[in-house]
Amino acid sequence: MCDHFQESLQIKLRTFLGGHERTNLSYAVVHTSGGEKPQRIVELLRDGLRDQDAAVVFCATRKSAETIAQIVLQHGIRSGCYHGGLKAEVRKETQRQFLDGELQVIAATNAFGMGVDKPNVRLVIHAEIPGSLENYLQEAGRAGRDGEEARCVLLFDPQDVETQFRLSSTSQLSQRDFMGLLRGLRDQAKKLGKDEIVVSAKELLARSSGTNIDVDAPDASTKVTTAIAWLERHGFLKRDENATRVFPASLRVASLQEAKDRISKADLSANNQQKFLAVATALFRSETPEGLSTDELMLDAGIRPDECFRIVHQLAKLGILVNDLGLTVRLMRGVRGASAPRLEFLCTMEKELLELMAEHAPDADQDEAHQHLNLRAVCTELRSRLKLDDEKAQLDPTQVRACLRSMADGFGSGNDKRSMIQLQSLGDDIRPQARTQSTIHMPDDRGTTQVWCPIGPGILSSRRAVRVVLAVKPGLVSRG
Repeated sequence: MCDHFQESLQIKLRTFLGGHERTNLSYAVVHTSGGEKPQRIVELLRDGLRDQDAAVVFCATRKSAETIAQIVLQHGIRSGCYHGGLKAEVRKETQRQFLDGELQVIAATNAFGMGVDKPNVRLVIHAEIPGSLENYLQEAGRAGRDGEEARCVLLFDPQDVETQFRLSSTSQLSQRDFMGLLRGLRDQAKKLGKDEIVVSAKELLARSSGTNIDVDAPDASTKVTTAIAWLERHGFLKRDENATRVFPASLRVASLQEAKDRISKADLSANNQQKFLAVATALFRSETPEGLSTDELMLDAGIRPDECFRIVHQLAKLGILVNDLGLTVRLMRGVRGASAPRLEFLCTMEKELLELMAEHAPDADQDEAHQHLNLRAVCTELRSRLKLDDEKAQLDPTQVRACLRSMADGFGSGNDKRSMIQLQSLGDDIRPQARTQSTIHMPDDRGTTQVWCPIGPGILSSRRAVRVVLAVKPGLVSRG
């Protein structure tokens, strides 16, 4: 693993060797029937915790975590609930309250655990048996992080084994699921007349028939992605890089009623008015700052995925939304030339380039004349400042020219549209001229640049999908 990070990302990892043994932990198994568990948990908490101590009760299901948290709270013990079905802000606040000591006990599923390093957890209770030995060790490992003695108690009920088998069966994929998804891909390719299509996970699931996957289930996308990976591994298809489209926009109307009025006055059929209103309602109802995906719009508004962007664009024409900027994003991670180190390098290069330009022409913002800039000389100086090896050719005039052109590109709209500089290209030379009416925001000490856009939170309509190339391989799916 260390070699992989060194070769692919040029990151050298430090190694810390240690074992899995925790001599400060004591382990116990208590046979308890399902009806006795809540009372036994309360007894363990009252007997095993001092005022300054904390405890975690791990549960197999979300419903169990909510029930246990409520019962413990009713017995006067400060407790909260944590599971993957809660909103992100609720999970974050609950975790903060637990870490800060506002909550003494937290009842949680296995979604809570990794990354939680609270030193004074003196008791971990496994309300049901974990799904695997790995999960058991992870849950028990939350206790005694400060090296002091702590207890891990497993409440065992034979019926819990059946619960784990049921959870395991619902998370598995059947041959029927693979057949349905592959048939859905082939039908879509046939409909479009292409061997290469772009489709998101839930969009594919909605268009596939015969699967046992519930499109509304929290793990629906994960199951589809897993199935596609398996189909690719066995030669039925080939996945390409992810294709992402974003419609960044802010609401231009103050209320949903105003949006309804504009839609009703538009020259639209009754069917289209209903679809436009459904999308507008979904956008107004959204509270997440991450925005809405076409999958979410498809389920919430009840429209086909391929209609999402068309309707959103039409809402912009009706003045309900304002389309600020269209983006296509392609991110690479865990490979050579990954996006994160490339972004860090470009930010550092931009900062050094701005400082270099300021040194060569300190009065450029007061002088209307163009300043002469030799790109090859600038590259040589930047390589020295960035401590780059010339043989690796990590910096060339093309990159510098692209950086300068990005500064010269206008941003904003109408009378507010402006750019940092003006450029005039002369072969390998460039004549930059500072814009006297613009403010240049320099990157901060970390090499990052803030980009300001008039985009309201919660109304980004995005499409996250994967490009799929189909391959014909008989034997799994029958024709027709």
